[in-house]
Amino acid sequence: MKKFLLGIATLVTMAIICVVSASAETNGDYTYTVLSDGTVSITKYNGTATELAIPSVIDGKTVTTIGENCFSNNASLTSIVMPDTVLYAEKGAFMWCSKLTNITLSANLKTLGNNALRGNSLITSLKLPKTLESIGVDAFSLMKGLQSITVADDNNYFKTVDDVLYNKEMTQIILYPCQKTSTSYTMPDTVTEMSDKCFEYAKNLETITLSKNLTAISRYAFSDCRKLKSLTIPEGVTSIGEYAFKQSSALTTVHLPSTLTTIGDPLFFNNFHFTGLTINENNETFSVEDGILFNKDKTQLLIYPMGKPDKSYAVPESVTDIADHAFYYAAYIEKLSFGSKLNSFGNWTFSGCDSLTEVVIPESLTDFGRATFDGCDNLTEITIPSKVTKLSDYTFRDCKKLAKIEIKGTIKEILSYCFSGTPITSISFPSGLEKVDYGAFYNCSNLTDVNLPDTIVYMGHDVFEYTPFQNNNPDKLKYAGNVLY
Repeated sequence: MKKFLLGIATLVTMAIICVVSASAETNGDYTYTVLSDGTVSITKYNGTATELAIPSVIDGKTVTTIGENCFSNNASLTSIVMPDTVLYAEKGAFMWCSKLTNITLSANLKTLGNNALRGNSLITSLKLPKTLESIGVDAFSLMKGLQSITVADDNNYFKTVDDVLYNKEMTQIILYPCQKTSTSYTMPDTVTEMSDKCFEYAKNLETITLSKNLTAISRYAFSDCRKLKSLTIPEGVTSIGEYAFKQSSALTTVHLPSTLTTIGDPLFFNNFHFTGLTINENNETFSVEDGILFNKDKTQLLIYPMGKPDKSYAVPESVTDIADHAFYYAAYIEKLSFGSKLNSFGNWTFSGCDSLTEVVIPESLTDFGRATFDGCDNLTEITIPSKVTKLSDYTFRDCKKLAKIEIKGTIKEILSYCFSGTPITSISFPSGLEKVDYGAFYNCSNLTDVNLPDTIVYMGHDVFEYTPFQNNNPDKLKYAGNVLY
């Protein structure tokens, strides 16, 4: 049985064909280079035509390759016909052609490179030739108008069934067209793999039944499936890739199998109707309580559903760590409290929690992650426990109502843009502070009073840029210890 590896043939092909001369030549609207076999790679189209038949011969040499980004971002072409001499369309060859509605591929095309047709949202149908051997990563990504895709029956590497693209053996689903009108889809049980983004922007799908032999959910697999309401991940699936459910805005529930061992970070983004997960109780890696995902022994909180309607939540006493993105954009949560064993917040843990007004942080906490409370618009005050010694990048950035900050212990480092955009009027750091990185208090428009100790050994640039504290010093210079900033 053939094993189809997406994009590998592209790399092999490019390793074989090399350019004889680094200098480019021009003929009419085309810039090109001559390859080692004496054929031509068109590297740039410089014309303004609306309908174009790419030539098969330039200066007496056969055109075999459409080079990297050759037609990318073209704003005039509506139709392109590729000559049958072309064997390779390289990375981004026809990417983001804003008016392109039709493209006829070479009957002898072997390779479509990474992002080759990405972003051509006006193309509604696509026919792949019998010679096609390799499709690169994201070759069809963001083709939001695509209704159908077909493959020549005698192609040895790919096939389509009901306008859905698979490898020949149908062990891998590659693309479900965005504009396909069906509201439901049942994946054949021959499928074991999913290409990244294979259902991305499938605008009409409401229900999907996955293959019982599927082993993994790919990255961005169901991203922007705006009508998909629920999904059951079948037994046998061991991993789910990052952003698998990004902006699937109607999604309310996902059921996880006992076999799941790995999840991407994050899985969800802008899923404001998503209220909870369920899981097979025999799963040995994860557990679910009230729709919230934890590791098995509940020492780590992994995912708090964005659309969960509760206004307050007490994290269980067993939890020692809150994972990256755990409460990311949780829309309704107003008050959070934690157990006495909590050690750390991950990166972006509470970022975008617009309703959050009160956080009670235990003295046990030692670490803030990057952008932990970034963009928490209604958070008014925070107390930083005594064991915390470093505040990471963007920790409280754009917390627009955060006017009161109490620091109990000795902070040694404040990293870039930590407090930028907050309305604080004054802040005082005890002795022991050593580093304040660039932009730490950038655009704190009410900040007039800052007490910095003599222990500082490093100050980044623009630490107090656009603050009254800096503006009130005519020379915009001040000393903290022996450091000039």
